Amino acid sequence: MDTKQTFKGHWFLPDYPESQLTGTLTFDPEMGIELELLGIFENVKRLADHEPEIILGFTSNGKKITLYRCFATSRTSSFLGMETTTYKIIYLLKGAHFETPTSLQFHSLRASVHNLGPWIDITGFRTVKFDDKLKQGLVEYEIPPAIEFTTMDSILGKLDFDVSYPISRYTNKVELEQTSTVVFKSELAVPFKDMMGYYFHFQDFLTLAAFEATFPLSIELVNNCLKDKVLGTERTPLIEVYFKHSIRFSDKKPKISRQFLFNYKDIETNFTKIIGKWFSIKALSKPVVGLLLDGFYNSGSFSENNFLNTAQGVETFHRRFRNNRVFSKADYKKRMNAIIDSVDSEYKEWLKAKLQFGYEPTLHQRLEELIEEQSNETIAKIVSDKDQFIRDVKNSRNYYIHYNPELKKKALDVSDLYYINEKLRIILTCSLLSEVGFTQEQIASLLRRNEWYLFNHILESK
Repeated sequence: MDTKQTFKGHWFLPDYPESQLTGTLTFDPEMGIELELLGIFENVKRLADHEPEIILGFTSNGKKITLYRCFATSRTSSFLGMETTTYKIIYLLKGAHFETPTSLQFHSLRASVHNLGPWIDITGFRTVKFDDKLKQGLVEYEIPPAIEFTTMDSILGKLDFDVSYPISRYTNKVELEQTSTVVFKSELAVPFKDMMGYYFHFQDFLTLAAFEATFPLSIELVNNCLKDKVLGTERTPLIEVYFKHSIRFSDKKPKISRQFLFNYKDIETNFTKIIGKWFSIKALSKPVVGLLLDGFYNSGSFSENNFLNTAQGVETFHRRFRNNRVFSKADYKKRMNAIIDSVDSEYKEWLKAKLQFGYEPTLHQRLEELIEEQSNETIAKIVSDKDQFIRDVKNSRNYYIHYNPELKKKALDVSDLYYINEKLRIILTCSLLSEVGFTQEQIASLLRRNEWYLFNHILESK
């Protein structure tokens, strides 16, 4: 799914299979999915409001396609009377028809992911040698065993391996290639949204490990209840999934193992515990992970919004995973009532609204606690003056949220904001790693190892 594709065929709405239109479906990993039809579907009264959940199609070579979450974008007419309509599509599923959103249920997902192989860094090649004198060569290969883990809701995950090789005896070239995939399986059918959610949450874990965006190279889904007949034999179809990415594929080369913030071998002894915790806190951590990784997935020119996302991620993490009260509930209520009772009645409601969340820690207190937790040699180099760092984050956050001119002189400009954002991102990353089971010793070791490669531009003392 990292290459452009075009499908010509016939397309129809599930409720009107007899009303088919010819058209062309295009997929571009960066631009998305678009369907251009010759004509307009019958029974569509107002194209501007037409947002069909499902459009079905048969390609010119007989492939079944389901388009999920569609919306009309344009309608054109030529002077010859030819009319075309265009739809934007969120998901393209090739290999089967699903007539309703509720029928999109699957028992397994298998994905090939950019950077997964080098992150695992396990090979099945045992011997590769050639003897020039004897004119003999030897290659020994054994597929490594899958690495299994559990996520949640009894979903089984695993890191799996496969190898491709030529099947013809008559060849002048022998090439064996090992590939790595992540797999999720369930005995009961899982809704499409949930199954994709398991994949995306693992992708986020790999992105955090790589400290740069990763993305699917291919995704295949299986519904065990679906059967196709091929040459008289029943088989379960593999359903390929396509959707838009914000990643520019042309600039993304795979890393090598030592270039990751952490790789599989760094956490091999407690991988199942760490990945299990990553999934078990998914509901709590989802907004934090989204805010932290947004800068990786939507890389480009830096703006104050990148910084605001990271600052919000820090606040959200602390609110969800640390003590969110400076005072006990009873103590704060007592203090608040005493303050409110001391003012004139006309100000009571206004003051009550102002004090409503006064029991929460300030951003200054939240940062102070998280930096203290992640106290190690590299963090000390990244944040050499903790008080100044916290003031810069707090003042810049307040200014770029409200744009109050009185706060501008205390806020950093965008060029300096980039570096403070990079430092803040490290604090939040370490906090997340700590939450899923990395020890402080592991985190310190990983930061120290990556000082030159990942953090050299923000070290304050070298």
